[in-house]
Amino acid sequence: TQPNYSNNPLVKRIIAVGGQKVDIDFNEGIVYVDDVPLEEDYTNTLTTDRVMSQMDFPVYVPKGYVFAMGDNRNNSMDSRSKLVGFIDEQYILGRAIGRLIPVGSWAID
Repeated sequence: TQPNYSNNPLVKRIIAVGGQKVDIDFNEGIVYVDDVPLEEDYTNTLTTDRVMSQMDFPVYVPKGYVFAMGDNRNNSMDSRSKLVGFIDEQYILGRAIGRLIPVGSWAID
């Protein structure tokens, strides 16, 4: 597990990989990767809360790292926080292949 604020594994969605640019328009709640807005039908929360964000955007993800965000954006400790930051690829433990919650909208990748 990559050292982080909780010293526990984190379950987050990878938004960008090394070399990509991440920007967030907190007024509109839109996350951009390489200047393209993400289609985020997996979250019902726009990214409008600046409290979690301790980074100045835009940011460029370093090679060998990823930028990850929780699906419950305004209540998620994720790469926007310096307590988590960019995640070294060597610490990625797995990949989700399905989703059960919310009920009625599960999917298998």
